[in-house]
Amino acid sequence: MESKIPNVKKEGTPAKYANRQPPWVDSATFFDQQLPQIMKEIPPLPGEEETYESIKSVLDAAAKDPDVMNTLRETAFAADEELIKPLMRWRYDGQPAANGWTSPNNLGAFGTDYIHRAGMMDAAPYDNRRTETKYYRTDNDTELKQLNGNSLYAVIFPKGQLPPGKSFWSLTMYDPQHFFYANDLHRYSLGTKNSETLKYDPDGGVTLYLGNKSPGNEKEANWILAPASEFFSLVAGLLAGAVHARRQLEASGNQENPLSPVVAIRPVPRLCWLRQSHLKGR
Repeated sequence: MESKIPNVKKEGTPAKYANRQPPWVDSATFFDQQLPQIMKEIPPLPGEEETYESIKSVLDAAAKDPDVMNTLRETAFAADEELIKPLMRWRYDGQPAANGWTSPNNLGAFGTDYIHRAGMMDAAPYDNRRTETKYYRTDNDTELKQLNGNSLYAVIFPKGQLPPGKSFWSLTMYDPQHFFYANDLHRYSLGTKNSETLKYDPDGGVTLYLGNKSPGNEKEANWILAPASEFFSLVAGLLAGAVHARRQLEASGNQENPLSPVVAIRPVPRLCWLRQSHLKGR
């Protein structure tokens, strides 16, 4: 039987993989080039008219006075370091969802939530709306300590309490720039797509492992390999239509946070970890 899948020819030189975001905003030219052009192309939202006029008056003054423009440039550089870069940490994203997780409620519909919108354009510019995907994110373990590849962590789903995504759920590891870590397993997430290979605990629950060292041969199917000596973060995504998701949450008795307080991220005791690694190498 002839395949109906189209054969797409790739022309040209493949792009090189990059693990750094492009500079979406140039602080040196933002106030004299980028922002004026943006305001011409994008009309104000209802209620933003006065804000637009106020910004335009400042830009007009800066265009006439080099000292004002220099002050705006200095402000842009300071804002990038002090305001925007910290928003790459998930602890500042969204609302607390227990166990160190946070979850945003207004993705793709920020309205006048300018700080969150600016942060997401840097931290996660391609996220779906909440009605499409519900995200939970964390940089920390359950004890609110920064996740680090030198430790081994267990992400624990008790029996019958896997995430209630309609189409899929996934737990994905990212580097500080929110890109995948290259690893020998070529595995960057675990979830629904691994349903046939995930190993279940004796009590029927599922435990996923995160770290640079193997949790043991019998647990490697549930392991995401982390880089040694480096920080990482996690994003759990649930793909579900809004009505279906709400019914599932109501049925589970947890209307706000389907991953909370279910998911705990606990450091595995180092003695146990070293014993497992030793046995694996024998």
